Amino acid sequence: SALGESLSRGECIKGAEQVVDLRTKFRNLSDILDRKLSQGELTYSRYLGTAESVFNSAIKNLEQVLTLLIFLRDNDLQQLSDEITRLKRSRVRTPNQNRELTTLEKRYSLYQESQTELEGLLASNEEAITALDQVSSAATDISNDSSAMDEAMQALSRLVMVTERTKLK
Repeated sequence: SALGESLSRGECIKGAEQVVDLRTKFRNLSDILDRKLSQGELTYSRYLGTAESVFNSAIKNLEQVLTLLIFLRDNDLQQLSDEITRLKRSRVRTPNQNRELTTLEKRYSLYQESQTELEGLLASNEEAITALDQVSSAATDISNDSSAMDEAMQALSRLVMVTERTKLK
């Protein structure tokens, strides 16, 4: 996919792998539901609708990861850190050097915040992928067995929580 290729070019292999995983997991869940339930059933619609919501949230996360990668690639963290260290070691700093130090520290902080956000988005997506697996696993046991259905509904609830968490990010 275009998103996966862009993530690979941006050197975010994990993100590119997540695109593939998300598509595969969603397709697998859809196939399992098609085998176990009728498309007109409420349970079918709830599973698929929630899974689609999680899938879409995770894809939006990856689009944000790509945007962050664009920002981050233009920042040389080591060079910034070296410059900050050099200015801090200076026993006497001019007002302009103090201003430069403050500015560089702000830039460094922005870089770190963006890196933390990127890592958080990827971690949220791993939760979403795992939740899709849990729902698929539970859905394989759906029949007239109410305990399997209960387990599937619990997996669905976990999936909803992941969806809500990723929407907040």
